[in-house]
Order: sequence, then structure tokens, then C-alpha cells
Amino acid sequence: MVLDGPEPPPTTLGGPAPGGSPTIPIKPQSVSIDDQRKFCESCGSLLRRGPRDIGSGFRCYQKTLETLLEAADSGCVLCQSVAYEIRTHRFEKGELFPSPRTSLSIDEAMNNESTNYTFHAATHLNKPCYDLNIYLTRRSAPILQLRLVPLHGILTGLSYNDSTGSDTCWKQVLQWYNQCLEKHENCGGSQARSLWYPSRVLDVGNEEDQIVKLKITGESDMQGPYLTLSHRWGDNTVYKLTEPKLENFKTGIHVADLPRTFTQAIEVTRRLQIRYLWIDSLCIIQDSVHDWQIESVQMETVYANAHLNIAATAADNSQEGLFRPRNKGKFWPTEVVIMVKGASRQYLAYDPDVANSQLEAMPLNRRAWVLQERLLSPRVLHFAETQLFWECHGGESCEMFPRSIPPGEWPNTNHKSLDPRAFLERAKRLRWPMDKVLSNSIYPYRIWADTVSRYTRCGITKSEDKLVAISGIAKYISHLIDDEYLAGIWRSTIPKALLWYISTYHPAKEVPPFRPTPYRAPSWSWASVEGQIHNTSWMYSSYIDPNPYSTSCVQIHEAMITPLVEGDVYGQVTSGFLRLSGTLLSGFGIVLVPNDTYKNYRVACSEKEKAELSSDILVGLDVPSTSAELDMTCLLVALGDEHEHCLLLRLRSDKGLNVYERAGTVTFARKARVFQERESVADFRERLGWRIARAEIILV
Repeated sequence: MVLDGPEPPPTTLGGPAPGGSPTIPIKPQSVSIDDQRKFCESCGSLLRRGPRDIGSGFRCYQKTLETLLEAADSGCVLCQSVAYEIRTHRFEKGELFPSPRTSLSIDEAMNNESTNYTFHAATHLNKPCYDLNIYLTRRSAPILQLRLVPLHGILTGLSYNDSTGSDTCWKQVLQWYNQCLEKHENCGGSQARSLWYPSRVLDVGNEEDQIVKLKITGESDMQGPYLTLSHRWGDNTVYKLTEPKLENFKTGIHVADLPRTFTQAIEVTRRLQIRYLWIDSLCIIQDSVHDWQIESVQMETVYANAHLNIAATAADNSQEGLFRPRNKGKFWPTEVVIMVKGASRQYLAYDPDVANSQLEAMPLNRRAWVLQERLLSPRVLHFAETQLFWECHGGESCEMFPRSIPPGEWPNTNHKSLDPRAFLERAKRLRWPMDKVLSNSIYPYRIWADTVSRYTRCGITKSEDKLVAISGIAKYISHLIDDEYLAGIWRSTIPKALLWYISTYHPAKEVPPFRPTPYRAPSWSWASVEGQIHNTSWMYSSYIDPNPYSTSCVQIHEAMITPLVEGDVYGQVTSGFLRLSGTLLSGFGIVLVPNDTYKNYRVACSEKEKAELSSDILVGLDVPSTSAELDMTCLLVALGDEHEHCLLLRLRSDKGLNVYERAGTVTFARKARVFQERESVADFRERLGWRIARAEIILV
């Protein structure tokens, strides 16, 4: 089997960068790959037959798991990938490896993102393609998915070596790096971002040096750019700067004493001929609250002014390092020949989920702090488990696709999402209603909504850092808009931005949403809850429905937060409140749905009344409750053509008169719109004991 590959990348830092656009059809020179990159007879026969001869529905892929493993051991690249995914998925779920006699089925289907019809013509980004989905059982989700696209015009990387720290990988890094410096105007070119430096950096010296030194930048003659390192700390034994160690660190730290991730980051910095490296645990005094308060305020500036961010993406802790052995179980882009309409056609088979499974799902990107480190840095070099990834404002690449990852295969919330030009270009490509909802005044709010949703999927070690760890992005957004920041919510988007809701799906191994103690945000802020947030702003859904909440029903009289550090409104807060007027529905009772795994609630009413409205009311609590019945108050926030969108409130009489806290959301739809003044609706409210009144309240 013969594949097409790229020309060899430059071997020196100053070598020539490749020219041309990745979208221009390229026919690179052909290179042979080793004997292990092949298909077994079963897989080869499947592809040779083509979709026309296979027909619809499930077909036998391998007769048993035993034959699959034999084919994988013999070097079949497809069977190797399936076997790897079976082992990974089963072990992650705590399940036993399936019986060797378990049968496997395959379903080949033309792909359309909104359908799942077998072998119906469809497109991916306006181009024909096939999706190959392999299932462990017919009732399971695909255990492996491959996308087959016409080979013409796609440049892949075929160098498949044993380690992500090999010379071949380093040549690829230099190719990306040089091209970015020489070709990408939006990335700032070869010039340093500014003459700004963090308070402290590591001076890594030269390759032969055995020590690195901590430099106080205000006391030193600084020249040249600096790099940053994003990493997971792991346990508290990470090598770190403390008050007693400060002078010793300035004298010199033996590189051999540092954890592997740090030593390899120093190696990368030296090979890029950069003198300075910033590592949080070595450049911030970890036992000084005062130093932390000073340094945390400037996180945005630290990463935004860095030359490049080194990301230890696959490492769970600082001991695991950047470089790792190549996992041969992962499917590498492979040229295949399939029969289409009676003719042999060349296609490229690749994993369409490469960016999600090999980058987004990695340990580092599950850490909340890393999101702003990644978004604010001008360039990011990811050392992932299987391959290297590159992100900059000029594009995204990986070793599988060194010129550019195929369009549409990169997550929507990506490294370039803070760039207004990139955002607007993506909006046009996806055909959002530009004239109604896209403008220079709206896109920052959409970016913020996307970012918060992504951010709240990540874990954070110190609960009190919830607002601090996203403060850099908030500050960046503040430069684009004239707005007031209130504990994670922008003033101009209130009250509609109060209608965020929490994910209700909680797998057994996940911790259900909860409000942490001590206090970290007012209840009306998403930052008050630990859990994934959705619909964090009304703009978030306005691309589907340009006017989802047509009328705001709340008048805000006063909004205020008290920051922990005076003047730092983007960091920790000690209190906050909203003083508002609106329509309240009191006496609203909800009951726990019997035998419901996810502890959902419904309206407390008789069976007759339940038949009238329950299917039209969606109740969502911020924090699951075990109480059989809860008495709530509803605040009508927004009124649309089809829905009444409300907050669920809980009275806090201990905090004063008419003081409430948020407990969740409720949506009344269609015939269940209970705030209407029609006689039949008023009668229904009376039967349920619901009372409506307009009032001024305090929301804390």
C-alpha cells in the first residue's frame, strides 16, 4: 500500500518554511510505509467490495474477537485500532474484556451530521464522504469511527516513529514554528509580543548548562522573548518555589533535580533558542498569599505576551514528561482504494474525532486553568499522547495533518475563538444569520458563552479559584466591549443571562453539581455552582432562533459585587446582589419523580392537572435535592412566542425582607404558560394554589 506524504521539513531553526495554502490541491511525492501499515484479508475485502455491494444495515466485520486480535497481532491497522478501542473503553468503564467469542458487527454509512441513513448520499462541508462505524454490539455506540474522503487535495503526515520526542517530530515542530514566524501576520511574526515580562522567569541558559536560574525581571537586563509551560500539578509534591527557597532558586537549580515535565520543557525552550521560560510553580511563591494575589491578577498578560506555550497535554502530573512512546493502536491516516459506482477510487481514511479524542480529552485540557492559558497564548505546542498538535491564529495542525487539520474536524471552541476575524469567518461558513445576530458588538458575548460552557466542564483543585482561573479571558473580552463584569456575567446581558442552566446528566463516576463552601459567588452567577453550564447567555442560542426570548420581564435597579482584592472585579468575590422588580409566582410546588435515576422534579399536582400541563413544564434544579417535595417561587425573566422562561427562587428570610437565592430554572411552554391573564389560566392557578404578584426583591 502506497501513501502520499509531505516533503521533509527543515532541520534548522532558520530553515525555509513551506509556502502555499493547505486548501490548494497538492500531489506530494509518494513514499512507502512499513509492512505493519496494512489491512488483513477481511478488512481489505470489505473495502474492495465497496458500499454498492455491501448493502445497508449491519454486516459481519470479524467473526469473533479472537480473529480480530489475531489480525491485529498480524499488523492490520484497522483491527489494531478496534482492539485498542475495545480495551480502552472496557477498562475505563470498569468492565471485563469481552469474551473471545463475542461477535463484532460493522455498519458503513454515508455521513450527514443530521441523519444516520445507511448508504444515502450526503456531504461533509459540501464534499462527499463516507463514514465507517464499527460497533462492539448492535446496540452500542460506535467503538471506532473513520471518515473516508477523496484523497485529492489532502496532505497527510506519514512519518510514524516510536516517540513524540524523536528527531522527526522535532523537525515537524520547527516547520510549524518557522512557518508561523515567517508567514502568519496575525500571530505577530518573529517579533516579540512586547517588552513586558512576568515578575520572575527561569533563565534556561544553553544546552550544555546543568543549572537554570530564577531571574527577578525587574532587577535584570532582559532581552528576547519567553515561553510558558502549561501542566497538571498532580499531587502537592510538585517541585515548587517557596519563601525559604527563593535565594537558592536565584543562585541556581540543578536541572537533574527537576521533574521530567520541567526538564523536557527546558529542553524544548533551549532547542528553540529561547532564553526564558515561565512555569507557575517555579515562578510564583507558593506559600505566599500576598504573592499569589499579585501574580494571579496578571495571568492574562503572562500568557498573552509569551512567545509560545508548551503544553504537557497528555501528562497527569509533572513527573510524566512531554515525550512519550507512540501508541500504535491509534489509527493513522491511511490511503484506501474502494469501489464506488463500479470504479476504483482513492480515499483517505482518518479518525474524524482526532482533535477531540487525542487533544480535548487529554488530562491537561480537563484542567480549568488551562483554558485561558491556551486561548490567550499566541502559539501552543501540544505534546499529546499519540502525536504533536500545533495551534496559532494561522491555523491548527497535527502530525497526521501537518499542513492543516481537515475543515470541520476541529472543536468549535478552539484556540482561535478569541480572534474576531476567525470567529466571523467561521460564522459565515456555518451560515449563521449574520444580519440579525452577528456584529462587532455581539460576537464577544457569544465567545464568552462558548468559553464558560467549555470552562465549566473542567475540574479545578481550589474551589476559590473558579473566577480567578477564567479572569484572563474576561479581561480580554472587556477590551472588546464597554460593559461591567459581575462575577462571571456581563451587566448588559442581565436579566436574560441569568437563565443559564446546569447539565442534568450525571454518570455514576461523576460528582453531581453542588454549591461549594466557602462562598465564591452569588447564587445568580454560574460560578456559584460546580457543574457544566449551558446556555450561559441569551446570545448562545440566538443563532438558531434570532429572538429566543423576545421580551425581558425583569427590571434591574441595582447590581453589585464586592471583590476580595480591592479593584480586582475579575477575581474572587466576597458578596454580590441584584435588586430587581418582576412578576413572582409563589406557592409553586415541585415533587421528586419516583424512581428517576437523575433525580428530576415535576410540578406537584393531581393526575388530572398533571395530564394538563406536566409535559409542558421543564424543571431544572441547580443542585440535586433528596427532598420529596419543595416549595418554590418563580420569577418570570423572559417571555417568548412559545415559552415563559423563569428562575426558581428560594426565600432567604434569614438575610432580610424579600431576599431570595436562585435554586434553578423552569420553562412553561405552549398551553402551560401560567403567567397569562386569561380566565382559564387564572382558574388553573387558583386550583393549584399559585399566586401571582409584582414585587421588588433582592437576589443574593
